[in-house]
Amino acid sequence: MVAVVTLALGIGVSTAIFSVIDATMLRPLPYSDPEQLVELTPAETMPDGRVISITPAMEDMRHWQKSNDVFAQVATLGAISRGRIIEGAEPERIQVSHFTEDYLPMHGITPIIGRNFSREDTDLGSPLVALLGYGYWQSRYAGRENVVGDTVRFDTESATIIGVLPPGFSANTPVSVPSRVPPDMYSRRGTGSLTGTVYARLRPGITIEQARERVSARMERRTLPDGKQTTSAVAIRSQLDGAL
Repeated sequence: MVAVVTLALGIGVSTAIFSVIDATMLRPLPYSDPEQLVELTPAETMPDGRVISITPAMEDMRHWQKSNDVFAQVATLGAISRGRIIEGAEPERIQVSHFTEDYLPMHGITPIIGRNFSREDTDLGSPLVALLGYGYWQSRYAGRENVVGDTVRFDTESATIIGVLPPGFSANTPVSVPSRVPPDMYSRRGTGSLTGTVYARLRPGITIEQARERVSARMERRTLPDGKQTTSAVAIRSQLDGAL
């Protein structure tokens, strides 16, 4: 009995350890060339010489998108919020993610039904649209293929469904909507920024050091409320140490 218990414990521990290693080190990530994926953050040199990294503004993300000799795609991923679905026989409170139009192409993801977000979808004046996660599409809509065009109603607004994401990508997020920032928040960095995290895919052959040098040289000086100016650069961090 002692031998059997010892073997059982040993096999169980070995299996658990292998499962962790397989999931985090051996199994390839579900998108191509993960070494090209990076996170972008503004780094400002203050008038007193301090260098600080701060939450980017939507203006930063759009500015970095113009560096198309360095990045293939640049996109934001906002914090996941909770919105209450109030349409249907069984209202429920679900998770809602927010991202911009390049986030899916950055990972080589195409909706299995319908289309991705467009640049126009991120404008506040455009009708709100939504993408369904695969699992939520199956459970809430029974995998119905003509779901595009249906309306999802949240607490304060409604969104038109434009597509369904493939299984395995954002699997735990039922609904995704485009990231949108009001005009008065468009240039706001740091505390109070609504942008979220900015990710980018480096173009083949571009290193993180080359990207940092080129993009930082194009960053504009910013004027603080007291009239003093800061010098801006971009901090770039590889995403290989965490799944997106």
